[in-house]
Amino acid sequence: MTLNTVCRPLAGKPGLVYAIALALLVTAPRLASAGSEVSSKETTNQSNQSFRERVVARAFSQFNINPNNSTVSVTRGLDHITEVSEFTLRPLTKSEARGMYPTLLEYTRPDGSSSRAQLSLSIRVFDSILIANRSLSRGDIATESAVTLEWKDVTDFRDAPLRALSELEGYRLRRNISVGNVITDATLERIPAVDYGDEVIIEYSQGTLFLQAPGSALEPG
Repeated sequence: MTLNTVCRPLAGKPGLVYAIALALLVTAPRLASAGSEVSSKETTNQSNQSFRERVVARAFSQFNINPNNSTVSVTRGLDHITEVSEFTLRPLTKSEARGMYPTLLEYTRPDGSSSRAQLSLSIRVFDSILIANRSLSRGDIATESAVTLEWKDVTDFRDAPLRALSELEGYRLRRNISVGNVITDATLERIPAVDYGDEVIIEYSQGTLFLQAPGSALEPG
């Protein structure tokens, strides 16, 4: 950067004029260099962000991720990769594409050279699931008034959450659950035809012999 400076003497203060001119001559190259560095960093960040978006878009299509209920982000591996012409993604696990998903990136630069890097993809899955809107006790039947549908992150659930009220039919609570807890298949058990202590009719038949007697159920079934 070239600085053309014209000094016009101030009445009685020529030394001040020269001092200001000298300061400008020394500072200007530094300011130009700093501006160039900032511009370079901004360009690199924009290029990296653009490639990051390309990787995310490729992950959605290549790994059959539903964009309507999932999000994908790259948490590690792309910070220093900017100039890429072509690339491929290869999963490093045979598990379902969700949660932390290790992926191998193989890419080619514009100059024809190639390289690879290991990425960490974060794949989050969401769904509308049943949530208890009040505390429920073991043995309770979860009715429509006791639950509500909410959009939740279900990525890390071990047990399958229930997604419809119809899935509650014929079931009761296996254990106590608090307000806000998710209703899963593990929290329910099928309502038995006969429960412990129910009055029943005991029948016995052997050949032509047939007997009936009142009794109490010793276990559900």
